[in-house]
Amino acid sequence: MNKILLLILTFFISTVVNADVTSQALDKVSEKISNLIPGEGITEVSLDYNDGDEDQLNFSILGVRDIKAKDNSNFFTQFSLINQEINSSGRIIGNLGLGYRILSRDKSLMIGYNTFYDRDLTTGQDRLGLGVEAKGSILDLTANSYTKISNSKVVNGAREQVLSGWDYNLTSQIPRAPWARINYNGYKWEAEKGSSDLKGNIYSLELDVTNSVEVVASLDKSLLNGVNDEASLSINYIYPPKEKSMMITDGFSNNMFEKRNMAHELKKKVRRRNKMVMEIQGSIIMTSK
Repeated sequence: MNKILLLILTFFISTVVNADVTSQALDKVSEKISNLIPGEGITEVSLDYNDGDEDQLNFSILGVRDIKAKDNSNFFTQFSLINQEINSSGRIIGNLGLGYRILSRDKSLMIGYNTFYDRDLTTGQDRLGLGVEAKGSILDLTANSYTKISNSKVVNGAREQVLSGWDYNLTSQIPRAPWARINYNGYKWEAEKGSSDLKGNIYSLELDVTNSVEVVASLDKSLLNGVNDEASLSINYIYPPKEKSMMITDGFSNNMFEKRNMAHELKKKVRRRNKMVMEIQGSIIMTSK
């Protein structure tokens, strides 16, 4: 825990001090990646460090592309590739989804629905996902269900089973700091052979360092006895940059809460668990990081 807290502090100071240089360098890299994927939408490149993931640095590339966009609605696709450590084995996880979002008449509320297909491209385990979204200018609510559609498989001598489950998120900006958000994530994964389901809560702080760079620090507190808390740090780079808004270097706002332009929310990524949650049967180990 101390190691990742030091990493978070070191990276945070370095990123703020060198925000412009970092953003310009990543602009060139992310623009090239984005140009490889045709269509209108955002591309996000992320690096993630988790102190419970065998000290491995994980990556992900995520894209959101419009299929049919209007002023008050958007039919879109979202896809991603992620590396994940499962049972001391590196995996590549793929996600492909479709979603539809619509604004209320006064454009103060956005409602959305989505469905996803998730696959461990290394071993062939699959699941389906369904999600709903409700976003206002200050508070967001998302809920997702995940259903396994593959049977257990033996990988490197151990039997693995992808798990079904659900999660939900409540997200709000911090008063007078529109560049900072807090997110509460509750989750439950249904055990197959284990005696107890995997339950817990994740608390996250999200900071907009620039319009392109987002830093997320999270603490995962399991509700199971004997399971250690896990801290993580994610650095997300978004291209093209977010709409003009306050950044951390702008300081605090005079307003308690800054109202968002909800039309921009039509094109943002779906908040969900893209990584797979596996039960390593025999020893009954669950892995979700």
